[in-house]
Amino acid sequence: MLIVTSDFHTRRALMIFRHRLPQYEFNAAAAANASEFGYAWWSNREWAKTTFDEWTKMVWWQMVDRWR
Repeated sequence: MLIVTSDFHTRRALMIFRHRLPQYEFNAAAAANASEFGYAWWSNREWAKTTFDEWTKMVWWQMVDRWR
């Protein structure tokens, strides 16, 4: 299956799907939107907040939600 998602949370989405449905093979494709998130994320306050939020969600997934 192919998961198409925003480029800033592709990794977490792929980890969640692979964990929840291990019998399927998943691939992810990032849909980039330069106005929503850019490569130089540290140069824009909103992008930096998005990066921080995404890392927080990934750590929470690895430490808590994954084991439920």
